[in-house]
Amino acid sequence: MKTSTTLLLALLAIGVFLGIRFYESKVPPTREAAFRERQVVIFDPEKVDGVDILTREEKIKFRKKGNVWELTEPVKDRANQEMVGEILGWTQMLQREETFRNPDKKELKRFGVAKPKLRLKFFGPGAPPELWFGKETAVEGRDYLRVKDADEVFVVNNALRNVITRKVDEFRDPRLTDLEARYVTRLAIRTGAGEIELEKDAGHWRLTKPLKARAHDEVVEELIGTLVGLPVLGFEAAKGENLN
Repeated sequence: MKTSTTLLLALLAIGVFLGIRFYESKVPPTREAAFRERQVVIFDPEKVDGVDILTREEKIKFRKKGNVWELTEPVKDRANQEMVGEILGWTQMLQREETFRNPDKKELKRFGVAKPKLRLKFFGPGAPPELWFGKETAVEGRDYLRVKDADEVFVVNNALRNVITRKVDEFRDPRLTDLEARYVTRLAIRTGAGEIELEKDAGHWRLTKPLKARAHDEVVEELIGTLVGLPVLGFEAAKGENLN
């Protein structure tokens, strides 16, 4: 191939490359980039180890121990893991639909974010800043929101507010126990008439009390499945003791 032809092809390739780069710089941002640009806060939910819901009437506090969330205030109990996940998920998905920059004191008061009645606070390395929830906007399903002490007020979807304003009992684990049936290897039933004890050995159940005999595997497994699957229908008032 002639040198002049090679040079021409090289110049053509460079021209095509520069043309593509110019085109990419002019096209609208991708959907992901546009989403991130509108996010109110950017953080890693896995690094959050504490969440507080604060109102003028009460405090609802969650703390993470290992991989499990616990409710520490106003009662001590296992937390509803899905509910805490919703709080973190909706916070991460929170997007600004409109922005008011440098609002004065009157505007902050009008938006309800000067001294907010509802706040959401996070703890942990890289945790997002505290969120202040204001009044509802004229548009249904939208609220005013301010990041603590920031010079901006946003209009956001009210999905996160709807999650964090639920009753305390809804944040408690609705399961009677967090035990999984497959891990049960011993079962004791105590009544006024006596005791029945069963143990699992080599994949099969056997009676050890009041006599030693083989047990019906399917019946025992069904009983255990029913017991560990019992839902909590309601909570009695507690006096601060740890219900775990």
